Amino acid sequence: MARDNTQVRGNFSNQQVQSPKDPSETIPPRPRTEAAIQANNFFWFAFNNGRYDLIDQVLKALVGAYLNDPGDALTAGFIGTTHLWRLSEQSRLAEIPATITDSIVLGRKYLKRSVDLYPNAILLGQLGALTMAEGQIDANDVLSKDGLSKLMRSVKDWPEFNLFTPGYLFSRMLPPEDENYQRGLEMWWEDYEICVGEKVDRSNPDFTPFLSREVHTGRKRVCWNNEKAPHNLEGWFMNMGDMLVKAGDWNTAKKIYANARVIPSYSTWKFKGELEERINDVQLNINRFNAAPDGSNGEYKPVMSASPYACAVCHQK
Repeated sequence: MARDNTQVRGNFSNQQVQSPKDPSETIPPRPRTEAAIQANNFFWFAFNNGRYDLIDQVLKALVGAYLNDPGDALTAGFIGTTHLWRLSEQSRLAEIPATITDSIVLGRKYLKRSVDLYPNAILLGQLGALTMAEGQIDANDVLSKDGLSKLMRSVKDWPEFNLFTPGYLFSRMLPPEDENYQRGLEMWWEDYEICVGEKVDRSNPDFTPFLSREVHTGRKRVCWNNEKAPHNLEGWFMNMGDMLVKAGDWNTAKKIYANARVIPSYSTWKFKGELEERINDVQLNINRFNAAPDGSNGEYKPVMSASPYACAVCHQK
């Protein structure tokens, strides 16, 4: 999850994808310890309130609960997700230590444990992302390809949720001319279309006609705002807009950004100021999003997926 332009080893077109379990399945009910329930609730309190400063305390509670019941797939998954959160919003830190990469290794370990205990499409996508990241760090082509394979399996299993994951990951890792970046962007268009149930006019991708199609059950429930991601749509349109801007298509990006304004919860969204600023600076941000983080080749601005609010933009109340 490092903020650089490291090339991703592997190619979407070469992956053999197999679908695991029914995508509507979630981790099944099982007797859980009170410590596990409290730790999970603590995670959601911190995550939904943007309390990045509580991550160490969240992990302490989750790992403690896991040690008491290592067969709890849900707790293992929450540990992995918390490490992914730490990585995703690392730019919140005044100084990013090299040891931030330890969360890649630990997050992958716990996500693998969770998926091994009970396959789950959402956690499988996270596992794929962290496996690819670890492969990048180690310059390990085999591990990178394994991560990409897992990521694509998760897409096949639950496209409404996981079609966004590759683009979200690659938007912070790759230059826009990379074929995997382009494929990731195309998957965002596919996600848009599968969620609304029809082809979208890409020259005029207005979301207004689809507002009445909101659902809160079934596969497509993850396409909409919900209790765990109260501003899912606003953040989704911000990230897609950023990907288009980075690729140089500022005109379409401006229309995609504007879709966030039609979401009923937009007025209470804490990050609407960042989106409005993006609309105003849409052409300037082409170079900013493509500049090096050290500013060596121009003024740098991180895309949403590399920003201090990479997760909070959708999940913070």
